[in-house]
Amino acid sequence: MAVQDGDGIGPIMRLKRHLQSSGITEGSLFQTTRRGGRLRGRPMRHSDIPLIVKHYAALIGLNPKDIAGHSLRAGFVTSAAVHHARLDKIMAVTRHKSPSTVMGYIRDVDVFADHAGKSFL
Repeated sequence: MAVQDGDGIGPIMRLKRHLQSSGITEGSLFQTTRRGGRLRGRPMRHSDIPLIVKHYAALIGLNPKDIAGHSLRAGFVTSAAVHHARLDKIMAVTRHKSPSTVMGYIRDVDVFADHAGKSFL
């Protein structure tokens, strides 16, 4: 899969910073940590992601009960759709097999933008 660095988030640049600051030269890219942030050298488990997302959501004032690890995927799909990304390209990133499943992730952030009846209603 191709990873776009982009002008906004810059994932490649951020990954390079992560590797440099963490000192990771081999093994798992994302590892569990001890108190104080020292790496343990063990890979993160998939069940760690929701806990991390909820923790940081609370830090910025969101209710952690309203947030899940899956919120990241829905947010990506919605943002990609808002920015007119092609469905097949979104599916390549999310690894969905069914277009209808991907369509279910899209949250309509502006129900009146590009409204089907805009020109005649």
